[in-house]
Amino acid sequence: MTQTWDDLLFAHWPVPAERIRQFVPPPLEVDTFDGMAWIGVIPFEMSEIRLRFLPVIPYTVPFPEINVRTYVIAGGKPAVFFLTLDASNPVAIRAATWTYHLPYYPAGMTIKRTAAGIDFQSERKGGAQRFDAIYRPTSEPFTARPGSIEHWLTERYRFCCVCRRTQRIYGGDIYHEPWRLQVAQAVIRENTMADLYGVEMSKAPVHLHYAQGVKAWIWRCRRMFG
Repeated sequence: MTQTWDDLLFAHWPVPAERIRQFVPPPLEVDTFDGMAWIGVIPFEMSEIRLRFLPVIPYTVPFPEINVRTYVIAGGKPAVFFLTLDASNPVAIRAATWTYHLPYYPAGMTIKRTAAGIDFQSERKGGAQRFDAIYRPTSEPFTARPGSIEHWLTERYRFCCVCRRTQRIYGGDIYHEPWRLQVAQAVIRENTMADLYGVEMSKAPVHLHYAQGVKAWIWRCRRMFG
């Protein structure tokens, strides 16, 4: 499958690893940088969803999405561990839930490009998870240096999650060109995306980065353990 991701914000907070451990099932290992685990909240716009050799999937016009993630070692490789994903497109949610076992939730969402930046709002349907922010890049694009926190947070080409139906761990590999990051500025008006995990996000993120976008190739999802 291929997808295009545009206008991403990478907002990250450090969290004690022991606080995250209860949400990351073994044998996955919580990955740390300088002794801390990290939680990311990443809003963006998704488009151009295609299965191999086929046209764009119908009814998946560009739509906003937001994911909450932490970082793990899965099968010896650094990986993104998705805690939750929210999206506004019911067709995409259904396809991703059944094909990739991802923990998607429906949400009312908007993304607007304004003179002040990217204005993004999300409210999970039937839940208390909300995100309301405006963000914009403030630097020239750069490629993260290996060994840096920027590289550690973003340059990961494996993902995994716990399937809500089966409670088993699934994962897969992805490919895209290295991120062209920019330092970002954001005004986060509300953020309750990680409340379920006991993570307080009222303070400003420690790291904020913007990426204009990439085209991603996503390989078949498989059961990783058990």
